[in-house]
This record gives sequence, C-alpha cells and structure tokens, in this order.
Amino acid sequence: MAKLCKSLQSTVKGLFTSTYRQFLILGVSGAGKTTLMYRLKFASGNWETMEEDLEMMRTQRGMDRTPEEGPGPYGPDDYGYHYEEFNMMGKCSMWDLCGIHSLRYFWKVVYESIEVHGIFFVVDGNDHMGICETLEPRRDRAQAKQNIAEARQELHTLLHEDCLRRGFFAVLVNQRKPREEGKNTTKEKPGMSRSELKSWWQVQLGVGEDLHESLVWQTRVFVLDCDKLEDEEDPDWKKVLDFAQETLAVSKENKGFGVTV
Repeated sequence: MAKLCKSLQSTVKGLFTSTYRQFLILGVSGAGKTTLMYRLKFASGNWETMEEDLEMMRTQRGMDRTPEEGPGPYGPDDYGYHYEEFNMMGKCSMWDLCGIHSLRYFWKVVYESIEVHGIFFVVDGNDHMGICETLEPRRDRAQAKQNIAEARQELHTLLHEDCLRRGFFAVLVNQRKPREEGKNTTKEKPGMSRSELKSWWQVQLGVGEDLHESLVWQTRVFVLDCDKLEDEEDPDWKKVLDFAQETLAVSKENKGFGVTV
C-alpha cells in the first residue's frame, strides 16, 4: 500500500502541478459533492438533466453496461474523481474526490502532493431527518447516524493535518429537497430554520463551541442546496466565497496564505 500511495503521489504531482489556487471538495459518498462542482460550472438552466446524467455516469462509469443491466460491482457510487478549473477567487482549480469509504485514502495522496488552499466539505443535510423521525420517517436512521459519524471523523482528521492548517474549511450542509418531492415544488418541510440547522450541524460535527480555538479562524458552516446553485455568482455561494477570501487573506505564522483575491 505504501508503494502504491507513493506512486500515486508522483502521478498527481506530475499531472496536476498548477499555479492556480487549488481546492478540494470532500465528504462521504452521496453528500452532493459532484452536484456542487457542476452546478458551479454549469447553472441549472444550462444543464437541466444533470442529475440524471450523473446517475447514468455512476452506473456505467468504467464499465460497458446498459441502464437495464443495472449498477456494476461498485454499486451506484461514483468511484472516480472530477477536476475543473474556475475563474472565482482569481484562477482556481477544484478537485471532487471519491467519498466511498475504501477509497478515501486517495484524499491524503492528493492533499500531500499539491498545495491546498481550502476544502469544501459537503454533508447531506437530509441526514438530520433520519435522526428526527417525525420529520422524515422513511429515512434510514442507522444509515443517517453512520453518515454523520463518518463525516465528523473525516472532517476532524482533515482539520488536524499539518499540510492543511493554512487553508480554510467551508463545511457545506447540502439541504436538498428529497427527490420524491420533485424539482418544481416550492413546499417547505416543517422543522428547523436555516440558522437552527446550522447550529444542529455544528454540534453533530463538533465544529461549534467545542471546536478548538486554534481551528475557529479557518472553519465555518453554511447551509445551502447544492442543486439550486446558479453558478459561482449565486448569492448563497457568494457567502461561502466571502469567508474563503477572508481566510486566504490572513497572513500569520501557519495561518492563511496572505493572498488577496
């Protein structure tokens, strides 16, 4: 495994050495990472069938299979990575890395091979409904608890990596509407407001009042719907970018990069 990781690091360095500011989109599988990347790249009106196309890609990627044949040996998950370049915050590149448990080791390969300026850590906001049974009794409580526990563990592992101490951590609670509601509905589920959801997730992920003071400056939680973002100019996304720019501009020992964008 050590030889494999070293080989992968050399490959990453050789292929993706960049003068761009580089960001990672991380999170457990199914949180909405790829949706985030491509909604920033293409507004919903420019790629109306994105969710369906991504679902097809997850089923068939790397395999010669038809939709009728169903998913391959990896199931419906996306076990690859995505890379795109953007004009936000100056020139930047973003990596969307696989969140399947057995492949998360690749995260470390990447962030130890390139200079990472920030991480967008995505969690599935609807997992809170799996904990609050009265809101969404159909969600699997055990799976929701597992997702939250894994997200917390992975996030804190990243927060304590020496090579990531200078960058920002934008924790994105992807509060999407359940698929069965349909894309055109405007009816809201009863329950928590956005600010209440933010507080709930801060507690669940351990990034609220109990977050160590040395990490507070670089960590913030945002609640949004990744599928509703209208490219990088979306008002909800601008709030995330404002925090990212503020953090990147910090110029102290082991904090920030002292860059203004």
